[in-house]
Amino acid sequence: MSATIRRFPDRPPRGNIFVVPDQTAPPPLCVYCRRHPVEAAHRPFCSKRCQLLDLSHWVDGDYRIAGESMTDETTIEDADPEAGPAPGQAGSSTKRPR
Repeated sequence: MSATIRRFPDRPPRGNIFVVPDQTAPPPLCVYCRRHPVEAAHRPFCSKRCQLLDLSHWVDGDYRIAGESMTDETTIEDADPEAGPAPGQAGSSTKRPR
């Protein structure tokens, strides 16, 4: 976003600079197709089509978030509810004896 710096001559100088957004900036483009302006109903996409195409890439596994895989041999159904979270996992707490 570009901006224009404008000083107001009718105010005494105090060292403050007011930033006025540039009104001629082009509208944001769709994050999927990068060709059409963003529609408010489908933000940040231009249409339902681009929204669903992007979702399909996530579902198919084309898009991934960098990091260690969270899958392991144990499933939620196999886990012992009394055991609590495994050591080192998020949400685990260590109890200290009093």
